[in-house]
Amino acid sequence: MEQVLEQTCRSLPHGGDHEVRAFIAERLSVAAQDGWTTLGELGIVARRGLADYTRVNPHRRAESSSTRYPTAAEAAE
Repeated sequence: MEQVLEQTCRSLPHGGDHEVRAFIAERLSVAAQDGWTTLGELGIVARRGLADYTRVNPHRRAESSSTRYPTAAEAAE
């Protein structure tokens, strides 16, 4: 699980902060208890956890991605 967490958070600035890492780790723990044990399965859970975190915490979205694409209004300028 630690390997999957590290791989998932690698794209985040500074490897992600405690809050996002704890959110994903909780998802991984629950999934492992439910029988999701392969790296592939846990990778899916971790990536979905990151996506859910950014959706639930929209004010943190810019911090959770190393790539930011311009909005349509910014691109038109």
